[in-house]
Amino acid sequence: MPNSEYILIGGLGGTLGIYEVKTGKKEKKYEGIVNANFPLSHSYGKIGDTFHIFGGSETEEVKIWDMKSEAIRYNISLPKEQNNTEGSFAVCVDYNEASQRLAVCGPNSRNASYLYSISSN
Repeated sequence: MPNSEYILIGGLGGTLGIYEVKTGKKEKKYEGIVNANFPLSHSYGKIGDTFHIFGGSETEEVKIWDMKSEAIRYNISLPKEQNNTEGSFAVCVDYNEASQRLAVCGPNSRNASYLYSISSN
């Protein structure tokens, strides 16, 4: 589905959607993120032969949905910070198909970013 006819948009309210650019019609809906205080960036790309949506969240995890079925395929838990009961959260996520790596950044006391390897196995 990714092409210039569609756009991935995430807003407040815990959902992401794929919308048709010309009409504004929502084609797909991905639920499960928390987004109440910060603007979040999201990404999409192929894992193996299947397109996925990568969603940042104001929780300690990144959600990854199968683009076609809208089902959550993976939850990636972010590390908890030392001397802090709260973990980081994912303000921005970006996936690179060529390297199969997911970059995650967000506010935390160490200003840390995380890099994850993603495989289709």
